[in-house]
Amino acid sequence: MAPALGGVSSGPGSLEAQQAPTLAAGPTPVPFGRRQMVGFVRDAKGEPLDGVTVEVHGQRSTTDGRGAFALLTTLVDTASIALRRVGFEPLDAFISTRNGMWDTVIVQMDPTVTTLSSVAVKETFATRASAVRGFEERRGRGLGQFVTRDEIVDRGSQKLTDILRSKKGVMIVRGRLRFAAFAGSRGTTCQPNVFLDGARAPGMEVDEISAQSVEALELYPNLSTIPIEFQTIGTNTTPCGTIAIWTRTPNSRSR
Repeated sequence: MAPALGGVSSGPGSLEAQQAPTLAAGPTPVPFGRRQMVGFVRDAKGEPLDGVTVEVHGQRSTTDGRGAFALLTTLVDTASIALRRVGFEPLDAFISTRNGMWDTVIVQMDPTVTTLSSVAVKETFATRASAVRGFEERRGRGLGQFVTRDEIVDRGSQKLTDILRSKKGVMIVRGRLRFAAFAGSRGTTCQPNVFLDGARAPGMEVDEISAQSVEALELYPNLSTIPIEFQTIGTNTTPCGTIAIWTRTPNSRSR
């Protein structure tokens, strides 16, 4: 990525650093050796975007209903910022401080453009219906742990890790979801395989998707309980489990 002109360089969408009021009404204490970065994320119409994952040098934040985020960085003068949200083009940029401080970051994210033929659309709905049936069949067997849309709504959290942290075998390590690698062991964790709408998503973290975009989840912390459709023989040698994430269906109700 090329050095930023004026402190900013980006791909699809747009990002600019402006001198603007911070998120808090008054000054916010910042720990020694840290700098606060705040910003706002909008869509192409200027509407705020919630549930956007913002990451700067390993520090993460998620935008709220105002599209606002805030996080702390070390005392670096340049940083790369990455923004991700399902349905929008990923945005990566390179920003610089001004007079030793971060300006308020204003971001516009563009929606992902997907062109489907009429046949492909019909296949998509057929695939969705099959996915729902598969979910209910596996839920009926009771081998894993299952989270429905109603439970997600009742918890009222934007982050999937907040919803899943109470599930058996789940551990949250530095904001990332992990499974206990071996039953009874202490402090031993591993990254589960993640499947998104039936397709394996290598390296994906569950908080890259807003809880508002999720219809249901399946958790299989133990290798022996993973259904055959989620087994990845030859691609994962760690005795870890699997999480299957099902995003919301088109034209679903507002819950």
